[in-house]
Amino acid sequence: MSLENKILELKANFALRAPDPKQDHPWHLVHLHADFMELKCMLWEKNSLLTVQDVITHYRDYDVDVGIKKSSLLSEQVTNPASEINDEWQSKMIDIFEVLEERLCLYEDDYPFIIGHNHIQLKANLTSRHKLYLSLLLASNLNNFSKVQNVITAEFETFSKYLLEDFFPKINVEEFGQNSSFKGNTVDKIEALSKILKIKTRPDYLNQIPKNANKEKGLDVVGWQQFNDEIANMLILLAQCACGKNWVDKISETKSYDTFLDFVRINPLHLMFIPYGLAHYDNNFYQAEKTNGLLFFERKRFLDISDEKLEQLVELDTFKIVDDLLRSDFFEV
Repeated sequence: MSLENKILELKANFALRAPDPKQDHPWHLVHLHADFMELKCMLWEKNSLLTVQDVITHYRDYDVDVGIKKSSLLSEQVTNPASEINDEWQSKMIDIFEVLEERLCLYEDDYPFIIGHNHIQLKANLTSRHKLYLSLLLASNLNNFSKVQNVITAEFETFSKYLLEDFFPKINVEEFGQNSSFKGNTVDKIEALSKILKIKTRPDYLNQIPKNANKEKGLDVVGWQQFNDEIANMLILLAQCACGKNWVDKISETKSYDTFLDFVRINPLHLMFIPYGLAHYDNNFYQAEKTNGLLFFERKRFLDISDEKLEQLVELDTFKIVDDLLRSDFFEV
């Protein structure tokens, strides 16, 4: 199916669902709820303000629980009126707005939204960097874009490849996942990679992979520093790209290659690329405890990509999806 038809199908039955705190959006991961508020604002009526009350109404329309336990005791119900629930909703929204205000300071001119008192608005004149931010925002909310999900996830690996090339300009970088130039089954791909990296495979472990397996075993992008000699001693980068909310479950997947390949002289550096905005203004990450042992690339680092690489990104289909959504009227979502 063509991209145009996929977008038409997406818009024909589009319904923006509020995130569920009981599933993959617990309230303490407030940055995920900030993403949702930005997404709703992106699809809101053009040149209009999205207010706190608009967002609360949307959450309530989907029966999202604010987290207050209802008592069966009449005496407690009297002392715990509806106003307390409203106050709790306002408190949740204040927490989310603090993240939005933090992002405004963190991303500066690259932030595509205007933040005011209890409202958010999409900027009228969007640059390519603004649209890169919005592309990553879509990738962070795939549950709302199932019709184009395969396009976004495949191209996120390309996004990651370009970013890695930008930060390490002297390193060879290749995609190993959905857009891989490595052909054959999983074993064939790993054996081909071992020859490029000038290291041996470990047959005892490699032979445990089924012959009909054709997945990349968690490796999406690979980088290596090529020297003129034939010595198996080089900087090797093994990267996983993850758009789903379960990215935490994938942080160790590339380490399976420590088993498949015999890194005898120097161990590879493991990387993780995600579209989420984890960067704190206080020089830390949200969910920082999940990022140990990896070189991490999240939304802020993607926005630091060079103008030259950004020109390549804007030609991809994900940007076309963003442009089409921006032209559409979704203000009733």
